Amino acid sequence: MQNKIDIAREISTEVLETTAAALLSGDFRTFAARVALPYRIEVEGAEVICKTLEDLKKIYRQAHQHLTQLGVSLLHRDCIAVEFKDERTIVSTHETRLLSRGLLVDDPYPAMQTLVRGDDGVWRVQSGVYWMQPSSGFKAALLR
Repeated sequence: MQNKIDIAREISTEVLETTAAALLSGDFRTFAARVALPYRIEVEGAEVICKTLEDLKKIYRQAHQHLTQLGVSLLHRDCIAVEFKDERTIVSTHETRLLSRGLLVDDPYPAMQTLVRGDDGVWRVQSGVYWMQPSSGFKAALLR
């Protein structure tokens, strides 16, 4: 039998992998299905709140375009720490690496996400805090 941390890690990893694949492939529908609105993004103290699907689509397109321009072939995320806050909320910390043909194309960065379980039982990202280097092109893409 799995303990709560293992279950939370499994859920977090599945959401991270699903959203990463959707970001790389251009599959907004799959990405949006795993995001809870309103969705809050914080990068170095700057905050963006996506209240509608159109808001989310704008941020998604900017991120997808940036990854495509860099030639990113793998958006690798490692779950570092995770915990249930309650039965419907998980907070997780992960590190992201952007790779093209096996080479890093930007500095790795840590992030913390809050996941919420919807009434339909699906886990979705409700917020993300990202600690990127000031020179990160991905940071600029998210805050455009």
